[in-house]
Amino acid sequence: DGWLELDDGAKPIRLNENRAQQFRRRRVGVVCGVPVAGLGETVVRVDTTAPTATIATPTTAFATGQTIPVTWATADVSGSGIATADVLFGRAPTSTTTPNTWSVWKQGTTLNGSSLTNAILGATYCFQVRAHDAAGNTSQWSAPRCVTTPRDDRVLVAKTTGWKRTTAAGYLANTYTSTSTINTSLATTSSLNVRRIGLITTRCPTCGSVAVYVGATKVGTISLRAATTTSRASIVLPTLPAARSGIVKFIVTTKGKLVRIDGALIA
Repeated sequence: DGWLELDDGAKPIRLNENRAQQFRRRRVGVVCGVPVAGLGETVVRVDTTAPTATIATPTTAFATGQTIPVTWATADVSGSGIATADVLFGRAPTSTTTPNTWSVWKQGTTLNGSSLTNAILGATYCFQVRAHDAAGNTSQWSAPRCVTTPRDDRVLVAKTTGWKRTTAAGYLANTYTSTSTINTSLATTSSLNVRRIGLITTRCPTCGSVAVYVGATKVGTISLRAATTTSRASIVLPTLPAARSGIVKFIVTTKGKLVRIDGALIA
């Protein structure tokens, strides 16, 4: 019937590491001096299959602030069930690399999500997860999933006059920079290697637009116009076909229309 018969003196057997094992213990009794099997059975299931684990979110390239919501998914199909999970995080040197070192963020957690708070602005954070099942099997660390936090508007240099720096609650780091003057510009202080660029900004019916440059090359235009007024809106250009290096500059292309920049999204 597909079962391996072992007597009391049987040697240990090697389990198949790729699937769960079941053992059936059969009691043997004596009836009228004759050994009789099958007077009772116990089925023991041995789980030797590791569970699986993946980081589910974030799925976007950019966070919207200093709080990063993270979720993870674990599974133990036909096994003993998930017991706990461990989650690592690390800061990557650039948005196109993974961290050199990892730190334990969650250990032995039964949760499937949490939020990393007080993240540094303008940094890339990566996350990995592994799962433990009830039988003591442990998954491999998952592939890392990374997200970049925005740069505050104050780290952008005003290349022209006409900008106003304002401190106000409810904005990224409680600051924003605004203008309504055409051809005014903000720029990064150093050359960057980038493929994704965007803004955290205010959108409104009378808002203007901004041209985006990497070095001397225009890579797109961001319109801030919208039917309703919204602060801290994230607008990201399509991913560039290839990485470009240079000073990232935002130039106002409209006259007399509000341009309020809360942060820059650069990766």
